[in-house]
Amino acid sequence: MSAQTHTAARAQKLLRRKGALTPLILVMGFIGASLRYLLECALPANGGFPAATLVINIFGCFVLELVNQYVGRRMHLPGALVKSLGVGLVGAFTTISAFSTECLAFLQAGKVGL
Repeated sequence: MSAQTHTAARAQKLLRRKGALTPLILVMGFIGASLRYLLECALPANGGFPAATLVINIFGCFVLELVNQYVGRRMHLPGALVKSLGVGLVGAFTTISAFSTECLAFLQAGKVGL
């Protein structure tokens, strides 16, 4: 058995253990939230239309589908890793709470059109 095959087998075994999903989701969530923050800094709304939120949510929909369809089915990765990519990384990247907060702020400011 080669070293690479041994490492892959060991990783598969670790990811199947009970409780392996939680740390993966935490790490992926941290990465997703950090990416969202960086994009929000790059495309600030400044009281206008929140372009970053629109870009993030549209991109996130495509990425989630890629994770579920391509990564999950064709790359034969462990289920825990695929779930943590979808729930943690993409979930933290595309938070519905950010969209809801921005909509509420527009309603309170009387900017119903935005």
